[in-house]
Amino acid sequence: MHPLTWIQNHPTTFHLLTLPTLPLLHLLTLQRLCTLRLQQPPYNRLPPHQTHPSKHLKLTIQTAGTTVAALLLAFPILAPIQNPLAISAVRTACFFYACKMLDLAVMRAGTPPTMMVDRVNEGVGQADEKTVLHDQQPPERTPTPLPPTTHLHTLHYAYLLTTQMRYHAFSTLHLHPRRKNPHHHKPHLPLLLIPPLTYLVPNPATKSLLLLLTIHHTLETLHTLLHPHCPTPLFHTPFAATSLQDFWSTHWQACATPWLLSLAYKPAKNVLTPLLGAKAARAVAVVNTFSLTGVWHAWAVMPAVEEEWAWTLGVQVWAWFVSLGVGCVVENAVFGRREGGWVRWVGTWAYMLVGGGLCWKTLEAHERTGYLEMMGRWVSWGS
Repeated sequence: MHPLTWIQNHPTTFHLLTLPTLPLLHLLTLQRLCTLRLQQPPYNRLPPHQTHPSKHLKLTIQTAGTTVAALLLAFPILAPIQNPLAISAVRTACFFYACKMLDLAVMRAGTPPTMMVDRVNEGVGQADEKTVLHDQQPPERTPTPLPPTTHLHTLHYAYLLTTQMRYHAFSTLHLHPRRKNPHHHKPHLPLLLIPPLTYLVPNPATKSLLLLLTIHHTLETLHTLLHPHCPTPLFHTPFAATSLQDFWSTHWQACATPWLLSLAYKPAKNVLTPLLGAKAARAVAVVNTFSLTGVWHAWAVMPAVEEEWAWTLGVQVWAWFVSLGVGCVVENAVFGRREGGWVRWVGTWAYMLVGGGLCWKTLEAHERTGYLEMMGRWVSWGS
């Protein structure tokens, strides 16, 4: 019997086999990454019986990471899921964690992340953006003096790498020094204004704003549940962004920033700098980064529409993200990194909502579930 036929005939068995297996393989690969970290300074002074030396450990981890990433990408295609929105959600998560695995187990296998402690507070990963917001230097951080040598400790290492979006407990912590005090931007205003605005003026632009607001609070809530004491929020008043660069680099969520840098930006920049020069290479690398983001979002949203319109919507979404990358490059060439005023704020959001609105129109006209049509009737005035 063909494997796809077996999967279609036994969907429950397929889910029971794969759903626990993929997270387990993910964690086991990251546990091996922790073992590899123990073979490097300052932990390689440990007695041999406390480490697991292997000449080919790095290659083993890279092979396992690539395999896990391939399985994650294959799962949404093979899984017998019927609901289009469920397929889109699974594709979003699987693509994200596949790229996260490639980042950690393949690109960073030579220098695995180190768990850090704050010398002042003596807590793991306490360096945060609050110090930056008050014009102070982040506290000095140092590798944890007690390396994770037991299985429980290595599992904790793997769990934190899996669930932390910006690795705030590790040496690869990604901070946003341009983030300012969020209270200056009245962060609760969008939550109060956008839903009633969408109700009163239901068009693709306002619905796109509502979608951004929903993504903002859904991901921030999920992050808070996973790490209630994390001092670094994923978002930073996204609707206050006055430029495309600030929106994507400072205000929007930073979940994908580590793997976008390692899989798209840095490879393109390193390859093209000798050929085009540093400035042109950076510009192409930015567009390449947005292109990978576009592939992610396009692949995720394609199942939500009728089959004959899937590629049309996918290309639209990908092209919109590429245009955002081009916009960032042009914006940087004209304005540099200077902050904009209300005129640039209006221009930035008009640019984003026009492209987002076009994608939304295609999605709304051809989606397969009827949910968006139902929502459209709900937000229509007088219905």
